[in-house]
Amino acid sequence: MVKPLARGAVRASVGVALELRKIAAQAGEELQDLAAEVRDAEQAEKQRTAP
Repeated sequence: MVKPLARGAVRASVGVALELRKIAAQAGEELQDLAAEVRDAEQAEKQRTAP
């Protein structure tokens, strides 16, 4: 009786961990995209104001 409960708990934990990993990866990609946009905007601004 304990073994099936433990198996279910482990399975649920692994599922949650995989979902969190996926969410973290998506958030990381979004942050990288945002950083690239900011970097491009700053570079464009420097080119506009360069003598």
